[in-house]
Amino acid sequence: MQKSALYKLIFILGCIILCRYTMYGKDNNDIELKHSSYISGNAVRLSGVEILGYNDFNGCKIADCYNIIDSCYMEIGDDKNIDVYHLAILSPDSITSDGSSLLGNRVLLAVKNGKPICYDNVISNQPAIYDNSIMSSCEIFFIPSEDDNNGNFNTFCDFELEYWGGQGYKIGWSIGVKTKDQNLYVVGLSFWEYSPGLTYRKMICFEYEVGDFPLEEYNRSMIEMVRYDKNPWRE
Repeated sequence: MQKSALYKLIFILGCIILCRYTMYGKDNNDIELKHSSYISGNAVRLSGVEILGYNDFNGCKIADCYNIIDSCYMEIGDDKNIDVYHLAILSPDSITSDGSSLLGNRVLLAVKNGKPICYDNVISNQPAIYDNSIMSSCEIFFIPSEDDNNGNFNTFCDFELEYWGGQGYKIGWSIGVKTKDQNLYVVGLSFWEYSPGLTYRKMICFEYEVGDFPLEEYNRSMIEMVRYDKNPWRE
């Protein structure tokens, strides 16, 4: 093997290891998060944490220990019946002497017709990032356009949770979600990665019938299975 090709291979492998450590080492599933989110009345709270106040989010009270990372709005239905969703990604970050740490799981909050629903095992628990890197700490909302046909799945999604990260070597994934009978379902999971110059690239995608895969059954660790071409949802 020529030296230039060998150096290129070493560089790509190094990027993969670094990206994997950044994405999965000491993060999503290895940290024992002792505090858990819960809904009390119309408020989202975090157990075992002193709450000094609340922030209003479309009629739902969010404990001030949470930061709103991203939010979106949806109207689902027809002229006879419309469900209004206000969605938010919440992160219970805490600034310590060592930097930023998570007090508990990040939460996907869905305020449906004024009633809050928490999904605490969907959004990634990666460390917060405060520099100008393109890497994100977790998924953010992507609303596909039916006119532009720019979604990541064959089934048109009401919204997707999308992640992009990496410096040089890029990595990302998408979780497609659609409503049916006033419930939220996963209709697609995709994972992609590629090296600088696209000398190496991979994309894996699994899709599901609407109604088969309830969002509350999704686990943030499932995307790792998709990465290695394993379907995380039972047939």
